[in-house]
Amino acid sequence: MTSLFHFAEVIIIPTDFIEQLKSISIVDVLRDLYGIESHKKGERYFCKIRSERTESCCIYPSNTFYDFGGGEGGDVINLVSLLSSCSNKEAQQKLSDYSGITRIGQARDRNELVDYEWKKLGIEPGRVSQNINIYLLVSPDDKPNWRADINLKTYDSEAVESFESVYHQNIWNFRKENPKEYHEFLKKKVLFSIFAQRDEYYLSLLEAYRLCSAVGCNISFAKKYVETNEEITETAKTINEKCQLLKRVVDDKILVKVPTLSLNPSRDLSDILNGKIEFQTSKVKYLDLCKYAMTHKDTIKFITVPFDEYTSAYNAEDKVLPYVPHCTFYKNGDCKLCFVGSKTKEIASIFGEEIANKSEKFAPFWQKNERLLDK
Repeated sequence: MTSLFHFAEVIIIPTDFIEQLKSISIVDVLRDLYGIESHKKGERYFCKIRSERTESCCIYPSNTFYDFGGGEGGDVINLVSLLSSCSNKEAQQKLSDYSGITRIGQARDRNELVDYEWKKLGIEPGRVSQNINIYLLVSPDDKPNWRADINLKTYDSEAVESFESVYHQNIWNFRKENPKEYHEFLKKKVLFSIFAQRDEYYLSLLEAYRLCSAVGCNISFAKKYVETNEEITETAKTINEKCQLLKRVVDDKILVKVPTLSLNPSRDLSDILNGKIEFQTSKVKYLDLCKYAMTHKDTIKFITVPFDEYTSAYNAEDKVLPYVPHCTFYKNGDCKLCFVGSKTKEIASIFGEEIANKSEKFAPFWQKNERLLDK
C-alpha cells in the first residue's frame, strides 16, 4: 500500500513543469549560477565544468550536454544535480528558484522578476545602493561630481538618513515603498543603458558594413556579412529581451516610457544606410554632456560634419578632439557633433573657423530634466 502511494506521488508531478525546467538554457545556467562561460563553435557551445586544460564539456542545440572528460551528460536538471552534488529533486527546486517557473497553482505574478532576471537588467536586487554611483561630499566646500548618480552630502545628517532609508533596501521593497525614486532609478540605470546598448549595436552594424566595403567587398556581400554575424544577432536578441523585462517592472508608464524594440540586423542596417535611423556614436553620452555643461554653467552647441571627417579628426596624431567634451550622432553619412560652448576655439582649430561660426545652440535639455541630473 505504501509503495502504491509513493507511485501515485510520482505520476502526478506535472510534466509541463519538468519540461519547462528542461527548456532553461544550459548556457545561461552555467553563467548565472556557476560563473562558467561557454564559447560557441558552430552550432554547439563548449566550456570547462571541471579543472582541466581544454574545454571538454559540449552543449548541444537540443539544450543537452555531455562532459567528455567525466563521461556524464543529460539535460539541464542533470547538469545542476552534477555541479551542485544534489538529487534531481533538489536540482529542480534550484532551477525553479532561478527561473521563477513553478508547479501548477504556484504561478508568480508576471510583473515580478526573480534575481537572475534583475541581473539581466544590470541590477543587483539585494540592495539598491549597490547599483548607484555615489560621490561623497564631506564638506560644504566640496564640488559635486558631474559623473556621479548621486552627490551625497555626508556632513548633512538628514541627507544621509534620507539616503539610507530610501536606498539601503532591496529592489522589491524599494519598488513598493518609493515608487517615484524607483522609476527614476529604472530610467537612469536601465532605460538609458538600453538606449546606449542600442546605439552601440547600431554602430556595430555600420562599422561591420564599412569594414567589408573598405576591403573591397561588394554591397550584397557586405550586407549579408552583417545580417548573419552571430555576435551582432545575439546582441540584438539580448537588447530586445532587456526591453521586454523592463516593461514588466514599470508600474507607471508616464514616469518611464519604454520603447518597443524589435532589433533586427537586416532591417536595421537598411534603415541606417537609408538615413532612417539616427544614433549616438561617442563614448560620452548626451546626458553626461548636459550634466557637464550644467555643472560648469556652460552651453551646448553643435555642428554637422561628414562622419569620415569626424573619425579622421578623432584619430589624428595630435589627438585634440578626444579631450574636448563632446558627443556625436550619426545619420546618413553625417555626424552631428555636440560640444560645450567654451570649447568653440578648439573645435574651430580642428574643423575650421567657418564651420565653428555656423554652430547652433542645442535646446537646454538639462533645464527640462534637472531631476535626471541630480543637481
